[in-house]
Amino acid sequence: MRKFIQHVLVALFISLVTATTFVRQVSATEENTIGYTVYPVLPENQLTPQVSYFDLRVAPEDQQTLQVEVINEGTEPVTVGMELVNASTNANGLVVYDAELSENPDETLTNPVTEWATLEQDEVTVAVGESEFVNVNLDVPEEAFDGVKLGGIIFTEVKDDSTESSSEGFAVSNTYAYAMALQVSENDTEIAPDFKVKNVTPQVSDGARSVVVDIQNPQPKLTGGVTIQTDIRKQNDEEILVSETMENAEFAPNSTMPLVIEWPTEMEAGTYVAKITMTRGEDVWEEEKTFTIEKEASDQINEDAVVEPTQTTKQVLPAWFIPAAIVVGILILAMIGYIIYLQRKTKKNDDQTKA
Repeated sequence: MRKFIQHVLVALFISLVTATTFVRQVSATEENTIGYTVYPVLPENQLTPQVSYFDLRVAPEDQQTLQVEVINEGTEPVTVGMELVNASTNANGLVVYDAELSENPDETLTNPVTEWATLEQDEVTVAVGESEFVNVNLDVPEEAFDGVKLGGIIFTEVKDDSTESSSEGFAVSNTYAYAMALQVSENDTEIAPDFKVKNVTPQVSDGARSVVVDIQNPQPKLTGGVTIQTDIRKQNDEEILVSETMENAEFAPNSTMPLVIEWPTEMEAGTYVAKITMTRGEDVWEEEKTFTIEKEASDQINEDAVVEPTQTTKQVLPAWFIPAAIVVGILILAMIGYIIYLQRKTKKNDDQTKA
């Protein structure tokens, strides 16, 4: 029976992997309604095989041309615009490839990939049922680096919008579609994760009274699975006024996350202390930051706020997690029922043998 249970556990693990993979594939298929797809042509120096992004091992002063295949699966010719950006961390604790955020890179980011990777063209037109290849040229800097440089290629479809007009009779609108990661490393040097609290700033966010805590990842390391606990109190007072948790946050290398903390009451002027506790596995980072809310600022924020905030636990979970958990839960119940059935059957056979 013990061996049987071990086999059951192995089967459950395989079922979990299969279920999550299946849900991911279904989600990707459902979202692919834009008429074209993009695929990286993975080179020999690709570290991670069979993925839809670049993960390259390079050396100083290397020069290399990467290719991305753009396939038109729609019924009309498609024009796709492209842009190289640096990876950023957004307020939801997600790594994103955003052109606006990329314009203001973190001060700890040196020699970003956007400075030595270039697109040979900024848009491509693909006929129906055809494909075109886009070249990305790498010219790796002479100065060696540890950790990773992480950027991305944003692909947007450029459309002629006949519903809007301009001085020339049409308007061009860009719709976000794909982002393909471009990760580059030179060695396997282990980088220890680290975090710093830069600033705490009061403001109105999405119509609610809030403070924004800027949390920096100064390391050239992609770090995920981070829980962030924020507790705010008045200076010289132990009563916690605001307490909020974000789970499963991830940080792009050398980036700063603007963590938004909703304020539960009318904002009062004064000096406050924000205690930020971050955990990842057994690692813990803790820092306190004193900040002041001026009366003029608090009055303006209270006047501008239109939404009463609610304190919740922010969880950043993949979209496939809940459906996969349901599937695995059903499998577990089925396996447990089967084990109970076998145990009862074995006991019945033993009783009949003794009789």
